Amino acid sequence: MRIAETKLFSSQFISAQAKSDKLMIVLHGRGDSIKPFAKFDEELQIPEMNYLLLNAPRKFLDVLAGTVNRLTRGMVWYVSVRSSSSF
Repeated sequence: MRIAETKLFSSQFISAQAKSDKLMIVLHGRGDSIKPFAKFDEELQIPEMNYLLLNAPRKFLDVLAGTVNRLTRGMVWYVSVRSSSSF
């Protein structure tokens, strides 16, 4: 099966062990990437499932717990806008 490439985001396709029309589309969380899902098929052990792993289009850099030396690098699906007013 051929997967279309796009400049918007990267992807990885994991084929089912047997011919199947079943597909799980996997989206990662904020600041993450598809890297931790590379063995997703082995972890779930659903032999008739195909997996399409999608990497978000924007780079993310966030300072954790207010410390400059602990940085998380990953990707984000959207840009969050913080309100200047408090709730």
